[in-house]
Amino acid sequence: MAQKINKSKSPRLQRPPKGNPVVSNPHWKFQAMTLALVTLLVYLPCIHCPPLWDDNLLVFENRLVTDTRWFWKIWFSTVPLDYFPLTLTSFFLEWHAWGNNMVAFHLFNISLHIANALLLWRLLARMRIPGAYWGAMLFALHPINGTTVPWIAEQKNTLSMLFYLPAILFFWEWMEENNLTKYYISLACFVLALLAKTSVVMLPVMLILFYWWRNGRVQRRDFIALLPFFAAALGLGLLTMWFQHYRSIGEMVVRPEGYPERFATAGMAVWFYLEKILAPINLTLVYPRWRANPAAAASYIPLLLVIAVAAGFFLLRHRMRAVAFAFGLFLISMLPVLGVLTMAYHRFSFVADHLVYSSLPALTALLAAGIVTKIRSRKAAITAFILIACAYIPLTLQRAIAFSSPEKLWKQNMEKNPEAWVSYAQLGYEIAVKSSAMQDVNQRRRMLEQALHYFDESIRRNAENSEVLGNRGHAYSELADLSQNPKFFTNALQDYEAALHYFASNADVYYNRANTYLLMSEKNPTREMYDKLLSDFDKAIAIKPVPDWIVRRGMVLGTLGRFDEARRDFQRAERAGVRPPEDFMIRFNNAEAKARMLNKREANTR
Repeated sequence: MAQKINKSKSPRLQRPPKGNPVVSNPHWKFQAMTLALVTLLVYLPCIHCPPLWDDNLLVFENRLVTDTRWFWKIWFSTVPLDYFPLTLTSFFLEWHAWGNNMVAFHLFNISLHIANALLLWRLLARMRIPGAYWGAMLFALHPINGTTVPWIAEQKNTLSMLFYLPAILFFWEWMEENNLTKYYISLACFVLALLAKTSVVMLPVMLILFYWWRNGRVQRRDFIALLPFFAAALGLGLLTMWFQHYRSIGEMVVRPEGYPERFATAGMAVWFYLEKILAPINLTLVYPRWRANPAAAASYIPLLLVIAVAAGFFLLRHRMRAVAFAFGLFLISMLPVLGVLTMAYHRFSFVADHLVYSSLPALTALLAAGIVTKIRSRKAAITAFILIACAYIPLTLQRAIAFSSPEKLWKQNMEKNPEAWVSYAQLGYEIAVKSSAMQDVNQRRRMLEQALHYFDESIRRNAENSEVLGNRGHAYSELADLSQNPKFFTNALQDYEAALHYFASNADVYYNRANTYLLMSEKNPTREMYDKLLSDFDKAIAIKPVPDWIVRRGMVLGTLGRFDEARRDFQRAERAGVRPPEDFMIRFNNAEAKARMLNKREANTR
């Protein structure tokens, strides 16, 4: 087998000399600075972008991140919506270092991406892959990464890659040097990568290909060496699946499709990603959600083609060694996110640019190696790389500009995918949130009406979305308070009822409905109204005990003269670090003192 490998026209593996092949390059500092500077400049337009989509949920409104007393729950509880404790720990440290400074958050994520590109260069150089620097440069500038890098919540990707690449590098060096310390470092890096995001769970299978690439075969002892890697992948993979099923998804119906349809769409996803990597145009945040007819044979053609191509590369692995290696790495690393396993994101789409981040290096390295190998002239090869980089830069810059504001991002997504209900829902949400800061009543009313328009468009495309129905109900409630039109209160209550019909455990809907009843009680302060709003506060807090909500309920109880219950709520919230407004507490204490004095007088009279 060794003779066949040596006769291959693919780039041959050479045993690398000891030392760092990157540092041995006299121009490495200039090259590294060039890569870092160009990447930074391309992503500069996004650094002022405020939180978007799930950024608040994961970071800025997440007590696991903002409250030091909750830090232990990141690692040792089922409170998080997903199990990526290393990423949440990073968010925790960042938030306590610079608070809500968005520029700092964005620059940190860009820095992680740059570090990953440099690590990729180091790995490819160590493996003696031709064009190692350009493979890393193409990865750094590729437009498909224009979703991961500007999106704070997707620091899961960049942080995981920061340990994923060293896991491969140290494993390779262990194979070369038989240094057991590097084996253990590789295993530790892999565990850290999993703890940042478990989408890298297929690394143990990929390492089998690295064995084959280096030795031309895989032996029984190689599988034995990989057993700890498989154990880590299995354990954390199953844990993540539990969190996805019971915490992220819960009662939501994300994937009603059966497994035949899932396998069909998985085949479509492979070709979709290959197309977007080779021709990164018309990129967007949320792509159309495909439907495959499981009864139609044509639905399985993309999957059959993937299997045929993979089988072809396997049969021709000695003649097309580099292509088979790169395609194998890409396909194996993509398996967890192709749509066979249920993910919370599948309620929006089966594909997303950020899901390909850890799989992209295999193909950019193959492209770079192919150019260097096929184009004999060094100047011509460099020219080809510069042309590709110049094609990438405006496309990546376009993505960074789209991420400069949530409104711009969602409007662009509407243009490219008009049927994406989430675009209208998020744009309506952004406008509704901004309206609350408006002092001018007429301007605020106009913004709420605009938000309602987008909520209507979202519900027209997906009538069963509890979250959007709840947000529209809240907007109706705000509009009713501004315009003094009771019809909007009726609309709000109808939306809340529909939202709870589709998702009975939606704590936010219960909380918002309680506040709607509270507004209505100003005109109609009946016992029935107060019973309804307190019942909804109880249900909301039972599902999600947010300290601010507990304070809100306590203030209502205090207003109703139920001082002991209110005091218990205030004490409970204070233990979580939240206190009622000072002016309210002055009035509350005075009212409580008067009530106790009256009760004492009545008792003495009796």
